[in-house]
Amino acid sequence: MQEPQKAAKKKQTFVADVDGDGDMKTQNESAAPLLRYDLSGANKLVSDQTIVVLNKCTALDHYFHASCAKQKLDAKQACPKCSVSYGEIVGHQPDGQLYISKMRTVKCAGFESSKGSIKMFFEFTNGMQDEHHPSPGKKYFGEKIEAYLPNNTDGREACMLTRWAFKRRLLFQIKENCIEFGSIDLKTKPYGGAQKRGFPDANYFRNFKNQLKAKAITVDLFTDDEKKFIEEGFQIKNFKQDFRLGQSHLQLICIDG
Repeated sequence: MQEPQKAAKKKQTFVADVDGDGDMKTQNESAAPLLRYDLSGANKLVSDQTIVVLNKCTALDHYFHASCAKQKLDAKQACPKCSVSYGEIVGHQPDGQLYISKMRTVKCAGFESSKGSIKMFFEFTNGMQDEHHPSPGKKYFGEKIEAYLPNNTDGREACMLTRWAFKRRLLFQIKENCIEFGSIDLKTKPYGGAQKRGFPDANYFRNFKNQLKAKAITVDLFTDDEKKFIEEGFQIKNFKQDFRLGQSHLQLICIDG
């Protein structure tokens, strides 16, 4: 009889079939992972102790017992080891509105050659906390928050990513009856440097995109209109989109500040 460790290395692992037919596929450890974590319909082949692999992780070596993988991914649709997303992540940001406008006379520090800046105005009214908030049934206070980006290709791309994050309720949270920033870094000033949530910040766009990628917000979500806006800017005529999630409202307003 082989030792457990040596035997385990020769075992095949199972991953679920994304085609939705409930059939399981096998793979050797040397093969690239094939499919996602959904184990529905696989009871005949997969037990709680079956080893499964999460296929979207860069390392390709994040193995778990099936029962543990399901428990972890049901609680949070992300790898417990590296936080790569395994599904659409929706947070518990309260209902609010996001307005986006062009500020021709205001420029972000370090981007003096850009065509002004982009102002994002977040507005939340007073409301009642629900079961996902710290004090269900208690009131929370509304808030008005401004954020800035340079009006260039990088800034407009970050702006569209911000809209998607707002749509999925990932930017803000309720803490002690007040609305506060979550884990996504927004620039509340066009100047002042990183220490004051402003520009210049040489690593901002790279860090910002990595923060959103961990929450499954990437450029792959962009519509054709959003891609066109990124390339052409506010000169696009009749560009106005509304997204709704509950009462959350997002709107792009093509006006000068």
